[in-house]
Amino acid sequence: MRAGSPFVTRPDKRTQRRSSAASSRTADLPLRIAPLPDLPKGLTIAAAALGAVALLVYTLTLYRTVPGGDSGELILAAQNLAVAHPPGYPLFILLGHLASLVPLGEICTRINFVSALCDACAAMLLVLAVGRIARDLGAALLSGALFAFAPLVWRYAVAAEVFALNNLFVAALLYLLVRIFQSEPSAQLRIACIGAFVIGLGLSNHHTFLFFAAPSVLWIAIALRAELLRPRPVALLVALFLLGLLPYALLPLFSAPAPLPGWGDLTTLDGFLTHILRREYGTFQLAVDEGAPADNFWPSLWQFASGTPRLLLFAGLPLALIGAWRTLVDSRLRPRGGLLIAIVALYVTVFCALANLPLSMPLKAGIQERFWQAPDLLLCAWAGLGFSWACARLPRQRAEISLATALGAALLNIGLGYKGEDRSRADVLRRFAHVVLEPLPPHALLLSSGDHVTNTLLYAQENEGLRRDVQIVDMLALTRPWYRRLVEKHEPGVVLPGQRLDASGATGTYNFKEFLDANRSAPLFVVNNFRLHDNSYASGYVAWPQGFVEQLLPRGEELSYETWLARERAQVDAIEPSSLTSFPLDSWEREVLRQYWIEKESFAAALVNYAHAHEEKRAPIDLAISTMEEIEQETPYPDPQVAKNLGAAYQQLMRFDAAAGKEGMVRAWTLYLAQPMPNDVDVEPIRGMIAKP
Repeated sequence: MRAGSPFVTRPDKRTQRRSSAASSRTADLPLRIAPLPDLPKGLTIAAAALGAVALLVYTLTLYRTVPGGDSGELILAAQNLAVAHPPGYPLFILLGHLASLVPLGEICTRINFVSALCDACAAMLLVLAVGRIARDLGAALLSGALFAFAPLVWRYAVAAEVFALNNLFVAALLYLLVRIFQSEPSAQLRIACIGAFVIGLGLSNHHTFLFFAAPSVLWIAIALRAELLRPRPVALLVALFLLGLLPYALLPLFSAPAPLPGWGDLTTLDGFLTHILRREYGTFQLAVDEGAPADNFWPSLWQFASGTPRLLLFAGLPLALIGAWRTLVDSRLRPRGGLLIAIVALYVTVFCALANLPLSMPLKAGIQERFWQAPDLLLCAWAGLGFSWACARLPRQRAEISLATALGAALLNIGLGYKGEDRSRADVLRRFAHVVLEPLPPHALLLSSGDHVTNTLLYAQENEGLRRDVQIVDMLALTRPWYRRLVEKHEPGVVLPGQRLDASGATGTYNFKEFLDANRSAPLFVVNNFRLHDNSYASGYVAWPQGFVEQLLPRGEELSYETWLARERAQVDAIEPSSLTSFPLDSWEREVLRQYWIEKESFAAALVNYAHAHEEKRAPIDLAISTMEEIEQETPYPDPQVAKNLGAAYQQLMRFDAAAGKEGMVRAWTLYLAQPMPNDVDVEPIRGMIAKP
């Protein structure tokens, strides 16, 4: 065509500048994958189907009573719109309160169901995200099935806990990241706005969500700076993020009327900041735990690494490694893959540095293990991507094999986990509450400690009407100034002789003996042992073990042997220890079993002391011996103190049967000397007693 043809138009310079600017903005989007990916047919239906199956399975295996740990507190806080332990978890409290208003089943069942719904939705979003990345329906379903029915996820999907809701936000963030990188520039701001709101909401539930949100925000801000980092979009994003944090603003309103189980006084700015920054736990540590080792990083890292194969059905681990590798070498996936790897690395590294629970204790190890659910979700996503890559190597019928394998993995996971994770008939904590409260005398004052104890007892009082005459006071909370107003409102009969419990003698404080002296008109009991560094009570009171509780009597007073024995049997005989051995070692049900044996040890030791003070009675000696021999036979790792006390009991038996007493004493103390307690000053005298002819 000739240069002067009327069909040829010379480009306008302004058009050239606009075109150049548009090209520049497009070049600033290195994380873009494809504007319109070819989604697997039926992806949305498949995601909904997996979510529905997960919800059905969770519902069938849901706790129908109060679970252990933080669940009792969260249930009560949701029911009463109270403040839970730091940082308060206001979003979960709001959702749980809405669930409590549904007139179906018990309060605890309704709020437990919130976790089931959250994890089912998290699995659904995971399927949608992996389906968009891999464009493979089988791979997407495999990821969702591995996550939804993993033992660790399942265990907390059937109880009122904050981790399922956190999983939902992690899955939502992953899905939004996929969407924003697969969308046209015109839609990216809209998706980013949704993401800002989701991040704010996620942080109003759990602080660890920050480890997922911060790298994502930084990466998106850099990658999409031409579209998003302008004054108006930035203002909008910040406003939506703050809107998501709005549930925190409700905490002072929850705190003002001091409902149970209410933690802290958030009506002041200092109290509010103390709570949401977790100052009482230590802002940059997992918990206040004096039994933690000095360096817990490598044991924590090993806990995460060693638990991963079982989560992924073992065969899924190499698939996850392949999936992670593919996200780095595939140019279509590389930028986003690097982001996900960075998120997991950041979370695991920082959390291992902050974790400070002693992992040698099964219960504490289980408490820490809960925090691995969120990074495990991304591992499941990688397993799906690795599976998709493997299926792509098949010569034919790839889609059919992929889908069949995913369905098989789902059924296998359900079959392997159903019996172990079924909590529909688990009522150990409910029975524990009845065992503790029912035998107590009228208007007793019960000093409790421990999440699984205090909150379970309070729930039974409030929702089952069980022994509301018993005054329950958390002895550890007495050390905190804010607890005074809760006691004054809910237990007005309890006398507090100062602002808080503190053995140091500081102004306005009182020690444990002074507290007991001020309340000695009521029958005094302790449950879950003395967990205070305050032994002042020992100068004026003696503890009489009675099953799961200990009665505090002023020195010089004592129970009759028959009354004492009857109260012991009323509590201990109501719990069948063999019914608790089927629960995992790190479960709260097994903690009740551990407490059962500890209390039996205390009772047996008290019997030995009682027999020493009442030399004319043989019955306490025989009962002490039979109780300690039962402990030795039934518990896998009995405390060395049991063998020591057993030898002392046989020594006292020598007053009535010299031969049997001598034989039993030598046998028990020989066993004790094989593994004595550290720095025990009685070791040499015991050796001397054994050596005597």
